[in-house]
Amino acid sequence: ALGRVRRTEADGLRAAFHHPRAVFRIEQRGRILRVDFALPGLTTHAVVALDSGPPPLTAIAPLAGDGVTLTEKRALLPVEGSVQAAGQTYVLRDAVAGLDYSHGLLPREVQWRWAFVQGLFDDGAPFALNLVDGFVGERENGLFHGGDVHPLGAASITAAPHVGDGWVVRAGDDVALEHVGAAEVRVARNLGLVRGDFRQRIGAFRGTVRLPEGGEGNVSRAYGIVEQQEVRW
Repeated sequence: ALGRVRRTEADGLRAAFHHPRAVFRIEQRGRILRVDFALPGLTTHAVVALDSGPPPLTAIAPLAGDGVTLTEKRALLPVEGSVQAAGQTYVLRDAVAGLDYSHGLLPREVQWRWAFVQGLFDDGAPFALNLVDGFVGERENGLFHGGDVHPLGAASITAAPHVGDGWVVRAGDDVALEHVGAAEVRVARNLGLVRGDFRQRIGAFRGTVRLPEGGEGNVSRAYGIVEQQEVRW
């Protein structure tokens, strides 16, 4: 595998990752992000408008010792493009994208559970949620809704052992969701001094979210991921 990242004033940002069975490219010029990737049986071409959608959720938090971490989440960004999968072509209409950027000097042992979802409430209003249980916790918990980001309190995310079982996602009285997975990736390594156990599932959320303006937003089916990370490095 071969990776390359380049940023210039004239060309903007270009990043690429090449593997014998996969190609992944990102290009950003101005406020437009182009994403192209090809895997066996799956090809995607997407154009993301970075100057649209709600403002980002940004958290800068101190960690044990002299550590510090920064994370930024973007959600409900308009996307155009196409996806080819299993011999079918799907045009991206009324689609949205989310971006996750994190950077920091982390402690030797790190644990968290993360949930990210975006879609529509049953009344058609767009929304997104970012919730973290562990690590820096509620500093990066928020609801994207009504063109803004609304802070949420501490979250509780309970993992399920099997792909078909539901993860339970809560944030006080504000969020009560269940995530039912369609597919999961799990990577576990133990090299003695360094070890890690990573799980990430994609699937559908259902439940309720309390709205900042009052009342509840009902969620019958909105898509996103849940993740569990336990690392010593």
